[in-house]
Amino acid sequence: MLLSDFDYELPPERIAQTPIAPRDAARLLVDRGSAAPEHRHVRDLPTLLREGDLLVVGDVILAGTGFRTDASAHHELAALTGREVVTLELVNPSYYHLDTALAVLSSDPSSPQIAYYPPAFSPASLTELERRFPHAILASDRDAAALGLNAVSDGENVVLAPGAVDLAEAVRARGFTPIPVDTSELLKGGGGAKCCTLEIRAAR
Repeated sequence: MLLSDFDYELPPERIAQTPIAPRDAARLLVDRGSAAPEHRHVRDLPTLLREGDLLVVGDVILAGTGFRTDASAHHELAALTGREVVTLELVNPSYYHLDTALAVLSSDPSSPQIAYYPPAFSPASLTELERRFPHAILASDRDAAALGLNAVSDGENVVLAPGAVDLAEAVRARGFTPIPVDTSELLKGGGGAKCCTLEIRAAR
């Protein structure tokens, strides 16, 4: 998906000159593909996008759909960020968020690296992952079952579940340092190391 996909003619008189107050009351048209478009508001975006379904890899945003996030929100995300958004369909309910089936090891645009669990994705999404990341690490069944892909990486160290032994060996072979952290209690609720993080963003 490219930002140019959203180019269209807009008469100057239809362009707002001042922002609405409050800002999140701005109107939002949700494109649902073959279904009728839906009129919403910017304040509704949290119900359309789930953070566990959005992962930044280099200059691209990988966006999951299938169980928690509405794919129509991916169009809005591309328009808001100006970045290419790649929709990836999840098909296995055990991996309900993208960050349970795919881990970003390095987001360096010159050498992005990921690991993922192939059975979690639709055939079309697998083809896209293979095209974009031909050298990705493929997680084993036991890595996935331990939610080892719900990992956190700073580009050098990878915090993951201790049950993801194959993944730990694979990331070590790529030059990363695996750091196993016991998340067995969190696993009971369907989470891992990444679910324990709070990202601190710069104030705007």
